[in-house]
Amino acid sequence: MQKQAENLKSNSVKNPTFRIAVATYKRPDDLAHCLAALAPQVRKKENFKLVIVNDCTPSADYDALINQYEDVIEYRVRKENGGPGLARATAFEDATEDYLVCTDDDCVPPDAWLDTLEAIVEVNPEVDLIAGAVEPVWTCKPGWYQKLLAVPVSYPMPHFADDTLLTAVTANCAFKRHTYELVGGFTDDLRGATEDHFLTKRIIESGGSYMAPEFWITGHKAENTLRGISSRFYGYGYGGAHTAVLKNSWQLADVGSDGTIAGALRMITQKTQRAWKDEKNCKNGKLERVVFTLLNCLMALQYERGWRAGLKRLNTGWPAKLPKAPKLVDRYVDFTV
Repeated sequence: MQKQAENLKSNSVKNPTFRIAVATYKRPDDLAHCLAALAPQVRKKENFKLVIVNDCTPSADYDALINQYEDVIEYRVRKENGGPGLARATAFEDATEDYLVCTDDDCVPPDAWLDTLEAIVEVNPEVDLIAGAVEPVWTCKPGWYQKLLAVPVSYPMPHFADDTLLTAVTANCAFKRHTYELVGGFTDDLRGATEDHFLTKRIIESGGSYMAPEFWITGHKAENTLRGISSRFYGYGYGGAHTAVLKNSWQLADVGSDGTIAGALRMITQKTQRAWKDEKNCKNGKLERVVFTLLNCLMALQYERGWRAGLKRLNTGWPAKLPKAPKLVDRYVDFTV
C-alpha cells in the first residue's frame, strides 16, 4: 500500500488531456439535452474527447441523434447490458488521455463546465479525484407538482461520512487516468449504482488525494416522478447491499440497517425526522416542508427495501452479517500512533 500511495502522489501532468464518458440506457431524449449543452464545449477544445456508450439499447432515435454530433463524439454500443460501471469502463478501455471524466445522460452541464475543470486541474495538478456538485435544472417548463417533486436531495451529490468523502458521484467527477488504472477502474462485478462509491473508496484507501469544489457544478434533469424516485432509491439500496457485503465496504454498511424490519424502521424514522428538522427545510412553507419530508421518507423506505432485498439475495441472515468499521489505526495510509 505504501508503494501504491507513492505512485499516486508522484503522477502529475502538464498540458493535460481529457476523455469524457457518457453512459446511456433507454434515454435518447435525455441524451439529446446533454449533448446540446456538452458538444459545443468539446468542439472548442482540442484536448477533450467525448465518448458515448449505449448500454445495449440501440434504436433509430439514438442513431438520428448521434448523426447530429458525429463530428465531435465517438459512439460505442455494448452488445450486452452491463450497467453504468461497465459502460464507463467501455468508454475508458483504450484511453490515453491524462484525465477521465464522468457524467450522466440526464445531466445538462453549464457553459463553463469544461473551462472550470481545466482551471481546477491547472491549480491542483496533484489531486487524483475531483468530486463535482450537482444541481437540478429544468428541460421543460415545470408545473407546480413537478416543482414540489424537485427535491435537491433526490439528485446525485458527493456524499461524505465522518468528514471523509464516501462517494464522488459519476454524474460529475474526474480522476487521473493513472490513478484509475492503478486501482483497477470500474469492475464487472458491481450491481446497482454503486460503482462510483467503490471507485472512490479504492482511490482514497490507496492513498489518493481528492477535492470536492462546490463551484464545479453540472445540471441534472430536474423532472422527477414518484415512480422514478422509488425505482432509483430501491436500486441504490440493492446495489449498496451488494457492494457492502461482497466488497467489504463498512462505509456503506454504516448507512444501512442490519436487514431486520425493526432495523429498517429505525433508519427510515431517523432519516424522516432529520429531514423534518433540516435547517433549509424549516425555511420552506408548510406545504413544501411536508412534501420534502414525505419524499425523504419515501427515499429512505425504498432504499431499505432494496437494501433488504440485496441482503436476502446474498443470504446474509437476520440480522445481516455486515462488515464492521476497522480500528482507526487501520483506516488510513501510513497512519501511525
